[in-house]
Amino acid sequence: MKNILITLIFSIIAFVSFGQNTDENGRTESQRLAVKAPTPPEVFLTEMKEVKTSTSFKLNYSLPEGKSNGEIKFFNPSKDEELKSIKISERKGVISVSTTDFSVKGVVVGLYADGILVETSRVSFTQ
Repeated sequence: MKNILITLIFSIIAFVSFGQNTDENGRTESQRLAVKAPTPPEVFLTEMKEVKTSTSFKLNYSLPEGKSNGEIKFFNPSKDEELKSIKISERKGVISVSTTDFSVKGVVVGLYADGILVETSRVSFTQ
């Protein structure tokens, strides 16, 4: 009886000491801690709402890395119609846009770099 009890104790110790702590995907504790969170996407076009007036608004823009010139286009939100276009030659900056240039109560703004759409934003205003 003594031999059976000693064998049983050593068997339990062997199972506990050689077993790994794995999750349902087979990853150990150290592998789970090494997972990196995804980085948030970069924002290239934002409206500066704190300086918005009834006659103008400001847009803060930045072109992607390696791009030095681009274009900001303003579109009618209810029709497929381009209302205005502004060429930009700096990588980062702020532009002021007059709302009197538009006959609608809001626009969709598109930032283009080398003819490729980078980001869009919607700007609402009252006439």
